[in-house]
Amino acid sequence: DDIIDLSKLDLNNQDFYFDNSLSSNKDFFIDLNSLLLNCGFKLKVKKNKNVKIKISNIVSDENLTIFQKNLIYCDEGCKINITEEYQNKFAAVYNIFNILELKRKSELFHTIIQDNGKSHNLSLSSFASCKFKSHYKQRVYNFSNGYVRNYHFSDLNDIESEVDLKGFFFLKDSNISDNKTFVKHLAENCKSNQIYKGILNDNSKAAYFSNTFVDSIAQKTEGYQLSKGILLSDNSSYFSKPELKIFADDVKCSHGSTIGPIDEKAIFYLRSRGISKNSAIKMLVSSFINEDIDSIKDEDIAETIKEKLTNYLDNIK
Repeated sequence: DDIIDLSKLDLNNQDFYFDNSLSSNKDFFIDLNSLLLNCGFKLKVKKNKNVKIKISNIVSDENLTIFQKNLIYCDEGCKINITEEYQNKFAAVYNIFNILELKRKSELFHTIIQDNGKSHNLSLSSFASCKFKSHYKQRVYNFSNGYVRNYHFSDLNDIESEVDLKGFFFLKDSNISDNKTFVKHLAENCKSNQIYKGILNDNSKAAYFSNTFVDSIAQKTEGYQLSKGILLSDNSSYFSKPELKIFADDVKCSHGSTIGPIDEKAIFYLRSRGISKNSAIKMLVSSFINEDIDSIKDEDIAETIKEKLTNYLDNIK
């Protein structure tokens, strides 16, 4: 129509079929996606258009193996709000790679909600290429019981482009969450933000690698990295590794990481006010994440996230 072009990926798109924009990073899962690709789509939002899109990634049968590559093309001056949902209970292996192209002065706000079953393994990768004054914001909420790998890459190719990558994961049982963000500053006056927060219970495990690369020509760069984690059990673990590679001298870059058990003094204080230990833990966990949830402007998304968080907290013992 006059707003979007949408087509499926087929053999007429061979150049895109075998394109691996991140081959230099030697990512095995993305290489595997290109090698075994069996589906995908191209979505183009036309120049200066505003659109809100919802994508439901549904696996319709047991024991499927899906390798999917998608191109989302944001033409000049367009503003896009995409909500992408993964809520699959069937056993499956799902490897998906989103390539996002943001042209001059375009904006893409990308919300990803993951709530898959225990036998569903998801590997989600994305690569965003940002041109002059384009802005890409990504929010990932992982409530899945199955294994999830979130790897998200961004290149800031032109001046005054920005990328904001935030992720939140809520783990229990023996679940595993593998996370990585990697931003390359390749032009002047660009900004990046990488923040991941996690709550881990039982025997769950998580890792988060955040990377910022600043090229020698990327003066006046601003880059920020932060990871925070709460461990609700002695058997849970969270490994975090921030990394900065800076080859310019006029920059503002920082990173931080805070991981540990819940504050026993805070629990004691709440219990002294007549609140049970279990309720005190839920209150502290909620306060850890509520500021981020309250910042969600879309009421439907905010309600969905709050409902899933309540279900997670109800299982804390």
